Amino acid sequence: MTFGRISIPDQGLLNDTITSSEDPQSHPLFGDQDHPKVTGKWNKLIDAIYRVPELQALYLRHLRSQMDLILQPPDTEVENRRIDNRIDELASTNTLEMSLDLKKWPYEWGLEQTHQQAIQILKSDYLQQRRIHLYHTHGELGDLIPPAQVETPDIKLGQILAQPSSGDSNEEFIELINNEPGPIDISGWRLAGDVSFTFASGSVIPGMGNAYVSPEIRTFRLRTNSPTGGEGHLVLGPFSGHVSADPCEEILLVDRDQNTIDSSCDGIIGDVTGDGIVGINDILQIISDWGCNGPCDSDANHDQTVDTDDILLIIQNWTV
Repeated sequence: MTFGRISIPDQGLLNDTITSSEDPQSHPLFGDQDHPKVTGKWNKLIDAIYRVPELQALYLRHLRSQMDLILQPPDTEVENRRIDNRIDELASTNTLEMSLDLKKWPYEWGLEQTHQQAIQILKSDYLQQRRIHLYHTHGELGDLIPPAQVETPDIKLGQILAQPSSGDSNEEFIELINNEPGPIDISGWRLAGDVSFTFASGSVIPGMGNAYVSPEIRTFRLRTNSPTGGEGHLVLGPFSGHVSADPCEEILLVDRDQNTIDSSCDGIIGDVTGDGIVGINDILQIISDWGCNGPCDSDANHDQTVDTDDILLIIQNWTV
């Protein structure tokens, strides 16, 4: 993060200019062909990613999550601004070091400022202006950055493979299903219970899409049966531990605030009839409800559709 400092032709980075709300350099999509540097240069990889609507939507969802986590809205009370308070905390503990730096590296460019003056400029001319630019100009007014994510998104544990037919436990996987219409950022969420995994920053599941969590991503991509590599799946991992062979694996999906979003033990996985066993009666019930869309009792994997995937889940968790 440059905190608004950009390289200006004939001046380089050694200048007092702070760019916080001047597009294209301050635009959320800075770096693509439509939002280049002051020199006109742009990044082909960034441009290629942003031009795919689905990928741009994932990026913008994560951007908004980071805005809410770090920057916070413009009307946030001063005493509650996390990044501002962190800057003050660091400044208060580094007064001696800052004075030694000033002696060793005296001002050679720009207007001379005390550290407190510089910190105040950082807060008022960059952070606050950045809040207004992102939340209002490109949020409420610009309709680019999405609204805040719902507090309890409809994310479900889907298919859970405990005993791969290959015998290779690294082919296990846990499916997460996003039933929300838009992307959901699960950065900082975790899986707990028989397995352990914390989702890295930038983990976003597409709207009405899914993701697979694997103990060994390379092995997942080499699976002979679907889901496997080459099918366009979002695969995350690796998780530690292994999925229990017990029909009711103790796996919890926990959000950043430590709320349990879903659990595989709300009932026996695959027991759509509720008789306590997973077997032929469940398959017959699925066939009876075939094609049902939306909340359906026979929707064993919680993907809002009763289809072949539900039968596969029954077979994988067969108990009788």
